Amino acid sequence: MFGLFKKQTREDPIFGALVKQRASWIGSLRTPLFPDIDVAIFINAQDENAFAALRRHLEQVIGHCGAIRSEIASEALETYRMYQDAERDTQFYEDITSQDAIWPLIKPLKWHFELGNRDYKSRVIIDFGWPNDHYLVAHLADAELYHLDVQG
Repeated sequence: MFGLFKKQTREDPIFGALVKQRASWIGSLRTPLFPDIDVAIFINAQDENAFAALRRHLEQVIGHCGAIRSEIASEALETYRMYQDAERDTQFYEDITSQDAIWPLIKPLKWHFELGNRDYKSRVIIDFGWPNDHYLVAHLADAELYHLDVQG
């Protein structure tokens, strides 16, 4: 009887320990892209071919993480400045002028891996330490930041 409620698990060579929850495999991951944070990961892979494709994607992201970090910081800084200018009269924004100074505001919350979109293979949901309720979503292609969205 108790075996009916046992969760399905797997040890993936790249993603690490994963637990099946509904349609996704979940776990946590620390990579050079976000070196100081264990990011919650959600992997939508229904078979080994999908897992293999997403592993290759993660390996590519790690291989290009310096450039991707720079792209995320550049886009985040530009977005921060845009909101800073627009909300100058109603919100206080710290005066941040460099990509290095923007990183303390970038806190990745979740990293979703899934096939199906031709432009990107994963999305990182980022809590952005600024004075409004919006968050960032980084859409990652294999070797670059495809797009950084503001949502919320």
